Amino acid sequence: MSLIKTEYFDIIYSKESKDTALLLVQNVDRLYQKAADALNSQHKLRMPVIISPDSDVLSVDYTPYPYNRIIIFDSTADYDTAVFKDSMLGLFYREIYKALSQSIRSPFNQFVAKWIAGDSYQPVALFNLPYSFIEGNAYLAESSEGEGLLNDGYFLQLLSQAKLEGKFPQWSQVITVRDTYPGEELALAAGTGFSAFLMNTYGAEKYAELWEESGKINPLLTHGVFKNTYGLTLTELWNQFEESVPLPASLMVLESYEKEGELVFPKDKDANYEHILITDYGTVWYDRIRHEVDIFDEHSQLKMRQILFLADKIERMALSPDGRFIAVTNIQPRSVEGLYSVSSSIYDLKERKFLDQKYQLRDAAIVLTETGDYAVAGVNIKDVTPALEIHTMPLDEKKKEKTTLIFRQDFARNTIPFSPVYSGNGFVAYIRAEGTERYLCRLNFGKSQNNSEEQNLIEQSWLIKADGQKDSEPPLKIQHLSCQRRGGSPIYTFTYTQPGDSTFTRAGFIFLTDKFEPAAVRLTSTDVSGGIHYPFVSSRNELFYSAKKYSQNQLRKVDLSAVELENGYLQKAGKENLASANNESGNHSQSSLSDYNVRNYNPFKYMTDLSFTPFFPIKILDLNEGNLYWPGLGVSIENQPDPCMNTQAVLSLGWTYLPLDFSWTKNMPSSYLARIRSESLNLKKDKSAAFYIENSSTPVKIRAGAIFNFNLDGEYNFKILAGTQWKIPLGLALRQLIFDIQGSYTVSTDYYDQTKSDIRPGLSAWPSFRSAYELYEISAKVEYTNIHQYGYSTFEQRGLSVGVRSYLMWDMCEVRLLQEARKNLAPNNSNLTNAEKKNLLSETISDITQFNVGWFATIAIPRLLPFSMKDNWIFSMPGVINAEFVNKPGTALESSFKVLLIGREIHNSVIPYVLYSRRAGLWFGYNMALVYDTSEVRLPDIRHADYLAEVFQGVSYTQAIYLILNLDLNITTGKLATVPINTTLTGTYYPESHGYGISLDVRFHL
Repeated sequence: MSLIKTEYFDIIYSKESKDTALLLVQNVDRLYQKAADALNSQHKLRMPVIISPDSDVLSVDYTPYPYNRIIIFDSTADYDTAVFKDSMLGLFYREIYKALSQSIRSPFNQFVAKWIAGDSYQPVALFNLPYSFIEGNAYLAESSEGEGLLNDGYFLQLLSQAKLEGKFPQWSQVITVRDTYPGEELALAAGTGFSAFLMNTYGAEKYAELWEESGKINPLLTHGVFKNTYGLTLTELWNQFEESVPLPASLMVLESYEKEGELVFPKDKDANYEHILITDYGTVWYDRIRHEVDIFDEHSQLKMRQILFLADKIERMALSPDGRFIAVTNIQPRSVEGLYSVSSSIYDLKERKFLDQKYQLRDAAIVLTETGDYAVAGVNIKDVTPALEIHTMPLDEKKKEKTTLIFRQDFARNTIPFSPVYSGNGFVAYIRAEGTERYLCRLNFGKSQNNSEEQNLIEQSWLIKADGQKDSEPPLKIQHLSCQRRGGSPIYTFTYTQPGDSTFTRAGFIFLTDKFEPAAVRLTSTDVSGGIHYPFVSSRNELFYSAKKYSQNQLRKVDLSAVELENGYLQKAGKENLASANNESGNHSQSSLSDYNVRNYNPFKYMTDLSFTPFFPIKILDLNEGNLYWPGLGVSIENQPDPCMNTQAVLSLGWTYLPLDFSWTKNMPSSYLARIRSESLNLKKDKSAAFYIENSSTPVKIRAGAIFNFNLDGEYNFKILAGTQWKIPLGLALRQLIFDIQGSYTVSTDYYDQTKSDIRPGLSAWPSFRSAYELYEISAKVEYTNIHQYGYSTFEQRGLSVGVRSYLMWDMCEVRLLQEARKNLAPNNSNLTNAEKKNLLSETISDITQFNVGWFATIAIPRLLPFSMKDNWIFSMPGVINAEFVNKPGTALESSFKVLLIGREIHNSVIPYVLYSRRAGLWFGYNMALVYDTSEVRLPDIRHADYLAEVFQGVSYTQAIYLILNLDLNITTGKLATVPINTTLTGTYYPESHGYGISLDVRFHL
């Protein structure tokens, strides 16, 4: 990788991103100065900017952890990011504005950041302003010159919809990103709208004063900075903001479609309808909440929705001209976390299966060539600049053939084709985004490209406007072009917003001749609650659409004759020779990277940049569940020597932890008591020192660490562990194959198996490692999982997880006892348990204590009762079944089942100004286990003959019945608002012993 220094930035890039690096080198200092002038910032920042070509989704993100930097994934803009004249520079300005905003500090805080705490010490974000307000400020800044999401007509509709339904959120409901619908969209829209309100109502000077106040330490935190700045409480300001949110001008007829039309599935209130298609085989849609593509065939005997296939992050579904095939485009996570690839597949509705071919294209659609052959059109975004491509689509006797490229047209960086559709044999139509404008285009791709002469590719293009609009007025901002047939006649449908007006998303129709020439343009002239999304006109002249309500999406239909339409027109933008246009666009800059001082990138210079997290030291290192940070007297120091975020290192020191785990027990069975005792002994060691390092620069994630927990009585645990993990995504859905290998060395004053605590007592007074209990373990695991959320509540999960785990264990205490007994030829040594004596006499046992293979499985059931969520209450009783077979010492078989008796998605403050609750749930559970005495029965070992029979011959049955109350919380202060807190109160009854246990567990997930 290479590096170029500017006045404020270190631009780090690879050869694949050299064009983007040149663009940034030429502009980033100007953008920095523009943001600094807007904020009147006096603090000079310097930070690395890392450009990576490894993801198909364009993103620019600033982070101060562990030091200031901006990470760019370099790709082609999508609908959400193609809202600037130059998307890369527009997004970069937003993030540098955010960096400077968060870095506002009082002189005292600036001293602390510079000499003690580092870049991540930002009172604005840590104490005073929540995530949504900070993001909203940055989104407002990007829109100051008429660009950005705030000006695209789509971004703020959710707020108007919430107000229309009487569900406008309180400020405490948007301080953090909801993990349920509508998710991040709500936080960003509310934060941006509120920032715009403050600026417009109280002026830029007061707004700047708010940020200066946020850079100080204020005892009342968020509420204090607003009160000190505006003289009003945050609640009073928020109420004023709600009053200012506009509603559509056509409010009187807003519900007209709902009066004339109907819900397609009135009883299905837990679905989220997108990408609607009306086919001869039934109504097809993508359900983003259930992560599946479904079909409803009214002629089917079942009269119910059926799953076509599981899918996640579907971005487009387009129907073939004959209605048999669907081109499906989805975003799929790569094996490295945070990276994504975009691809398209073809689904055969008749055969109910996918074709073998896969296309590396975005926005794929099925078209016909001049000869009537099927072909797949889409946008290639694998390079920095987009290209419209047409590939063959092998069928029938040719279905095993590889696809071939038959047409390609390159575009400039900020000229992006979207939503290609069939436009007659040999023709393709599409939306062309050029800066902030949207053109409807039609192109003839039918000419052969086999000759060496350059073709004259003539593109026809139009702007779409409503009647009465002048040519000088901005055109409609169109999206999601689709080609359909209504009674044999072709028709284009699209969605649009009215420039400068407070309207919801509307639908447009371009009626075509048989030669696909525009005959008429008709636009919906009034608004409908939820807007009209993914419109589709059926052969019965019915308009199907998705209405995006505040709490859910509805699939609705209305007779097209009942829809109020107005005329629109196509304003010709001319015909353009794309070949010559691209030649000109490729020569716009006379400079190159050779004009700058290019040097080799050296990651080691960033090793001294640290981030401090006080009062949250690491308590437990766990490669499976993640490290546990526990509030207490201590600090965690994070270092990422690689600005690309590939390598993370954490050093943690803790001295006395806040007691957050409590338990009360009576007459517990020994197997359950052993678990409680192990947890209690770990909590008793209330001092710690830990080091952890992780690298994800390859598809295989590498992790390693060491932790030393101890107390002043000389009791301790010391553990070194390392492991690798890689995930292989399968298909279009949330299906993964996970491979995991781990190894560890543990030495402790407490024996790992607490059922033997009477013969392996706890030690103290700092025994040497050799005198303590040493344990070596190596394990390998293979797991398949497709468990995913299946409803609006995260309580509702669906899917299966199944895996196998092989492991080796060396219990050095037992190994040494056996070695000594063999040496002394004393099989009746009283220091040996009966199980160890069997091992002593076995010729198959070496010094490996255990070599075994275990199985585990989980089944998640989203609904045991056919009830929908009502007023955010969950009555459907989702359940989870777990089973483990010889997977841990002392347990031959364990199975548990738990069911949610009642739950609620709260997403509101439970203690005003202090605590925000995401959800609460009451679970009933049952656990059964076949356990064996590890003193009498040897651990299961595949080297033993009939080892399973030996284990199960000595088992006893134990069971537990329990109730669990879950409460998920957030603290409503600054960065803590983004830290989930899980609170679990468990009450357990043990029938055999008539015992009970009560425990309370509070966990922070940093």
